[in-house]
Amino acid sequence: ALPGAPPPQPRPPDVPAPPTPPPPPTPRARDIRELGAAHFRCLDGLRPQLDDVLKGLSPPHIVVIGSESTGKSTLLERLAMMPLFPRARRTCTRVPIHLHLRRCAPGESHARMTVFDSGHEPPHDLGPIIAINNGWERVQAQMDALLADERAANAVRRDKTILLTV
Repeated sequence: ALPGAPPPQPRPPDVPAPPTPPPPPTPRARDIRELGAAHFRCLDGLRPQLDDVLKGLSPPHIVVIGSESTGKSTLLERLAMMPLFPRARRTCTRVPIHLHLRRCAPGESHARMTVFDSGHEPPHDLGPIIAINNGWERVQAQMDALLADERAANAVRRDKTILLTV
């Protein structure tokens, strides 16, 4: 209390205390890309040093294996944040797919598709850019083309791999 100011009056017991204002809202990211944006901007400035230090290290690999129609393609599509994987009530992913995730500048998201022989290194040419909104149709068409010469209705092609670089 200030000198000379009257002492505060006690509140009568039947008068409730004024409500405390809610805390300010915590800023939320619109999507997962925004969650790490500040960290990536910092790391981008260190790219030459990181390349030098991390030479020879490879990024982690995730292998998705499961029974038919258990959400494998859905999981990978969520990781890619793009609708690139075919879906159907029947088995539709009948060619191995390698998904390479790469960081790009905001607003520059795109996907590229190419096919290579399984068991070999992927080509350096990442193939043409495919439209994101109907990318799954292009992947399905490529799968159908690879399976066209197979005779069985439930054929699976293991000698070829579709590479999606996102």
